[in-house]
Amino acid sequence: MWLARVKDLFVYPLKSARAVALQRAQVDARGLQHDRQWLLVDERGRYVTQRTHPRLAVLPAIVCGDNLEIGPVGELTKLTVPPPAATAMRRVDIWSHRGMALDCGDAAAAWCSRFLASEVRLVHAGTALDRYANPDKTAGDKVPLAFADGYPILVTNSASLDELGSKMGAALRVDAFRPNIVLADLPPWAEDHIGRIEIGPITLRLCKPCTRCVIPAIDQTTGLPGPDPTPTLKRYRWNKSQLGVTFGENSYVLNGAGAKIDIGMVARCHPRSADDLTLT
Repeated sequence: MWLARVKDLFVYPLKSARAVALQRAQVDARGLQHDRQWLLVDERGRYVTQRTHPRLAVLPAIVCGDNLEIGPVGELTKLTVPPPAATAMRRVDIWSHRGMALDCGDAAAAWCSRFLASEVRLVHAGTALDRYANPDKTAGDKVPLAFADGYPILVTNSASLDELGSKMGAALRVDAFRPNIVLADLPPWAEDHIGRIEIGPITLRLCKPCTRCVIPAIDQTTGLPGPDPTPTLKRYRWNKSQLGVTFGENSYVLNGAGAKIDIGMVARCHPRSADDLTLT
């Protein structure tokens, strides 16, 4: 077992918008509270992220009470978006999932469309989004999701980021990798071998390495191209079973939903068991 420390906590209330750093985060069944509860979709209902609209990186989006506050940015003033009515349903497609979310209205759609110079709608997960992680990777556990790509919580290791940056000769920002929990005091790539993490009363199960897309190559302060880790990762982080390069570990909550994680808390990291190894 390794003893690690919680170094950083992040949520992304609007998927693919600017990271929000926290000192404390509450955990629920869908991950960290408020994480990826809002989403932009195009005219067909297909999810919109930095992969196609890198300018999202500079969009401030925070939760105040029950509302989402987006902006200000450029000439656009801050917009407060209340939770939409339960009857404001809109079909959304996110990866292979097709389901129903709550539409946040014309004013929010107009604001976001102007920001991206592209027609989009803002939606909220609400309780109607009937979406779950792949049960083949969660030992059959039924793991609910909001708009995270595939799993509720992404865990990364600061030592792995430092080693990657050293190999690249570049200073890398951890928020480009979109983690929720960043651990310190571990050896580089120890996360490859961790099956469970205990943080106070919370137990997380690490269930799948995170394959990386183009987003880590986007400068999160400008929305422009930044140092691209993919060529370096391909040299020593190619995962044949996942058909991609990996950085970080996807996880979900086994126990402790409703409890809180604070920066500086001890994280007890347990090696993977034989059962855990069948999931990856």
